[in-house]
Amino acid sequence: MSIVLVVVAHLGLGDLVPGGFGVTVFFFLSGFLICTLLRREFEMTGTISLKKFYLRRALRIFPCMYTVLAGGVIFSLAGGFDDPVTLGGTLALGLHVANYHY
Repeated sequence: MSIVLVVVAHLGLGDLVPGGFGVTVFFFLSGFLICTLLRREFEMTGTISLKKFYLRRALRIFPCMYTVLAGGVIFSLAGGFDDPVTLGGTLALGLHVANYHY
């Protein structure tokens, strides 16, 4: 529901839909999930390995992220966007520095 709030707000209904609240709920749930995973790891092993935690997160998130990025590039090359996707923008997204690039 939090993602729906943000997407609907970005579709131009920001005056009616609290997109900022959606972001807050998303980060609250994300923090709860992360703390729960770390707490369970500590209960099972007696320690917390941040290296293993971030490796698991990367293996879970990166394949989906790069699939969406590739899909966006293909969609752009097929003329699906009004503004073409640039090489610099694509590289910035792929290297996780898009906020600095834009």
